[in-house]
Amino acid sequence: MNKLFTFLFLILFCTPIISAQTNVDKLSDALDSLTANSFNNWRISPDLAKPIEGNPASPEFDDSAWGILRVNEKNYNDSCWLRKEIILPETILGKPVEGKINFLVSVDDYGYFYVNGENKGYFPWDGEFTLTENAKPGDKFLIAIKAINTGGPLRLLRARIDMAGTKELRQSILDFSLSMRVGQKLLSFDTYQTNARVKTDPGIDKSKMNREEKTRLNKLLQKLAAEVDVVILQNFRHLWKKCVHSWNL
Repeated sequence: MNKLFTFLFLILFCTPIISAQTNVDKLSDALDSLTANSFNNWRISPDLAKPIEGNPASPEFDDSAWGILRVNEKNYNDSCWLRKEIILPETILGKPVEGKINFLVSVDDYGYFYVNGENKGYFPWDGEFTLTENAKPGDKFLIAIKAINTGGPLRLLRARIDMAGTKELRQSILDFSLSMRVGQKLLSFDTYQTNARVKTDPGIDKSKMNREEKTRLNKLLQKLAAEVDVVILQNFRHLWKKCVHSWNL
């Protein structure tokens, strides 16, 4: 009986409570995903301390026996090859794919970038390379990265495409997403201060705003966030300027 009581107590009172996502959280996540144009799940070779037969940069190379590495996943190879075939989508941020497409890559610590077997050059942590000057939906590219690690974990931190004519729109969307998150934080009663490693709660709310007014404005912010149709924004990019202007952001 005592064991049963203890078990029920642990479930009811000691299980962490997971707060539901707010409308702002859901909107910001959707907007961040909308702008990503990122490629995940890369084939990763064994450590290059053991030589690899063949040319991993070649499109014909067979990497089917290699493992999978996700973006931002830690790996402790000193050096390795990463490979992935990417296919250009029909649209990027609602704009038909055409013209110049660049690939943005970041590796902890540095690497060499190959496209369809051609060495495009060295990059120190961050790199940007042109895939094509005349893109068409469905175009395929075999991307190979010779990744070099000089200490700590090796990570693929960024692997996304960028199309000419969309940078300004992409930045506007990211700014809008950030403004929503900041607004939510300022209108909340959460005094936690966080960074990548530490989360502390000094228990101090220095805001001089009336609590009722905070609550009212936060409810309004959540209501507005729920009214944003991300699908429409994805397909009709011209609505962004109208949306941002009307909200005075």
